[in-house]
Amino acid sequence: MLKSVLLKGKVVVADAMFYQRDVCQQILNSGGDYLVTLKDNQPAVKRDVEIAFAEPRGFSPLRPEAAA
Repeated sequence: MLKSVLLKGKVVVADAMFYQRDVCQQILNSGGDYLVTLKDNQPAVKRDVEIAFAEPRGFSPLRPEAAA
């Protein structure tokens, strides 16, 4: 279904049902971005995300190495 939708410059918002690597990769390959909600019923994934965002330069698009 995603192959038939123009996603360039768009943000796809979805719940955890769509949190699958192939779906997310297809969105990126189509030029879009995605935002997936994370709920308490996925404690291991939630913990991993919390740890990643707790790092000083976690997911910032403004990383120093990208600016160089």
